[in-house]
Amino acid sequence: MAARKLRHYFLAHSIVVRTGQPIKQLLARPEMTGWMLKWSLELAEFEVHYESRKALKAQVLADFVAEMTTPSTPEKNKWTIFVNGSSNPQGSGAGIILKNGKEVLIEVSLGLAFPTTNN
Repeated sequence: MAARKLRHYFLAHSIVVRTGQPIKQLLARPEMTGWMLKWSLELAEFEVHYESRKALKAQVLADFVAEMTTPSTPEKNKWTIFVNGSSNPQGSGAGIILKNGKEVLIEVSLGLAFPTTNN
């Protein structure tokens, strides 16, 4: 049994067992089977406390969602940029359009004075 191998740790520290099962009630029953009686006697010398497992899953999930949710950006502050470019033996260029919703804020065509590729 693990309690024999870890005896020096169990004697130095108190043990808290969190479980959804009624172990404490089972170990306190007078009509225990042989193996449960033996197990109960071996654990009796240690400071073991039994607690019911707390339902943390829902709270942890709620905290995670609250912490990780970013505030949504209103649609009126959303900007969109469109960029298109081309290159051929005669030259290269780029076109840029910046929109705020449906309104075009900037529309520019640029000729590039340096060598470029279409990649």
